[in-house]
Amino acid sequence: MSENAPVVEPKRIPRPIEILLVEDNPADIRLTREALKDSKTLNNLHVAMDGLDALAYLKREGEHANRPRPDLVLLDLNLPRAASALSPICAIFATMRWLTCFGWR
Repeated sequence: MSENAPVVEPKRIPRPIEILLVEDNPADIRLTREALKDSKTLNNLHVAMDGLDALAYLKREGEHANRPRPDLVLLDLNLPRAASALSPICAIFATMRWLTCFGWR
């Protein structure tokens, strides 16, 4: 091969965006899936049905132990299994902040 031959970089295949949808309404889940499919964005959609399941997902607990960290969290503001609408949101953001302290990006 000639010393002056151009270097050809291998084409990178984009990594899918990991999305965590925190939603308890099956119709809203279906609508979100359809919208993401129509957007032609390469993604993996993971669904948590309530705030507690979302926290377990973010902490990689139980059945979520091997799930990837989400790049994006879509959060229903009226989550079930919580004392108030704000408590699961605060817990999720506090968990995400805690994870960033330990090197999660």
